[in-house]
Amino acid sequence: MITGGLSVLDPKLTDTGIPATNSRIFVGIPDYKSNILAEYHLPVLTGAFLNFDWQHVGRRPIDDINSAYTPQYNLFDLGVRYTTRVMGKLTTFRVTANNVSNVHYWSTLGPGSITGQSTGSYLGHLGEPRLITASMRFDF
Repeated sequence: MITGGLSVLDPKLTDTGIPATNSRIFVGIPDYKSNILAEYHLPVLTGAFLNFDWQHVGRRPIDDINSAYTPQYNLFDLGVRYTTRVMGKLTTFRVTANNVSNVHYWSTLGPGSITGQSTGSYLGHLGEPRLITASMRFDF
């Protein structure tokens, strides 16, 4: 199974009343973003799946006048899932590795003001570093 999406935007500030910010790109919004998720059923083991996720985010302005941008980035996630019965109950085991290449990125950027009138304070959250998780789920 493969699914994906692509968003192409033109996120311009309009009618700000400030020449320096009018017709500029809104803080933190990329021109494009894409995602592809693939899941493969292992034919040799019933209930076993491999999965892969790729996200690409374009560069984003970090201030209202677009004087600087964050770089674009790619995130890759890998995982395995196995579902079986344990004591008669459907049980799913998962192991995932998110941000496999340990990319350093800004997950969230926000403006100091949504009107294009910079107050000098902006919002930025660091993206999640490489993270490996394991879980087990019992259905009752």
